[in-house]
Amino acid sequence: MSQQKILAVASLQRGTVSPATWELLTAGRILANALSQPLVAYLPGGTAEQAKELVERGADRVLWSGHAALKEFNDEIHAQSVLAAAAQEKPSWLLLPASVAGRSLACRVAIKLGAGLATDVSELDAASGTVKRSHYSGNLQATMEFKSEVRVVTVQAMVFPQAPRQAGRAGEVVELAFAPAASGTEFLSFQAEEAGEIDLGGAERIVSGGRGVGGPDGFKAIRELAHVMGAAVAASRPQASPSSRAGRPRSAAA
Repeated sequence: MSQQKILAVASLQRGTVSPATWELLTAGRILANALSQPLVAYLPGGTAEQAKELVERGADRVLWSGHAALKEFNDEIHAQSVLAAAAQEKPSWLLLPASVAGRSLACRVAIKLGAGLATDVSELDAASGTVKRSHYSGNLQATMEFKSEVRVVTVQAMVFPQAPRQAGRAGEVVELAFAPAASGTEFLSFQAEEAGEIDLGGAERIVSGGRGVGGPDGFKAIRELAHVMGAAVAASRPQASPSSRAGRPRSAAA
C-alpha cells in the first residue's frame, strides 16, 4: 500500500500563483510534519518554473499540468485534473483555498472521492483529524469531525502565514499526464472588477465603507485612501448587495 500524502491544490490568478497558495503550503506543512506524510502540491494550468517555486516554499513534491484546457478556470475540467492528481497521490488531506473557485472545486472533488468536506477552515488538528471553522463573524466556533479516510478542506484566507521562499530547496517536480473529458461548461471571457484594485481575499489592509458613505460617489474618498495605503476596498453587506451594487466594492464579510 502506497504512503498517504497531504495534497495542497495551488491556485492561479490570471497566470500568477495566488498568495493563498503560499498559505496552503504552511497549513499543509503543519499536517505533513504531524502525520509524517509528504507534502505534495498540485498546480493546474501552471508552468514548470512556477512548480519549482512551490518546492522552494515547502512542497516535497509538485505535480503540474500546463494543459491548454486549464489556462482559464473551468470548475468541471479543473475538478477532473484535481481528481487525477488525487488518484495518483492518494491523499489523506486535500487542501484548497477558500475562494469561489476553491469552494466549487472542493464540492465536486469531495463528492467524487466520497470524502468529507469542511469549508472556510481556520484550524487543523492532525492528531484528532478535526478542523475548526467560525460562524457569525467569529462569535461561534464549530469543531468538525470526519468519518471518511480522505478529508477535503478549504482553508480560510489570511489565517496561516505565507510559506517563505527558500532558494535552492530540493524537491521533485513532475508533469501530470492529463487528458480532459468533455465539459458542459465553456469559458467565455474575464472582466476585471477595476484596474489597480487589490484582491480583497489576499489583502493585508482593508478600507471599508458602510451605509454612512451614501451612494457610489461616497466611495471615491474611500478608494483614494485605500490606494494611498496600498489597501483593498470593501463594503458592508448592505452596500455590496445586488440591489445597491453599482459602483460599490465587495463585502468585507463575504
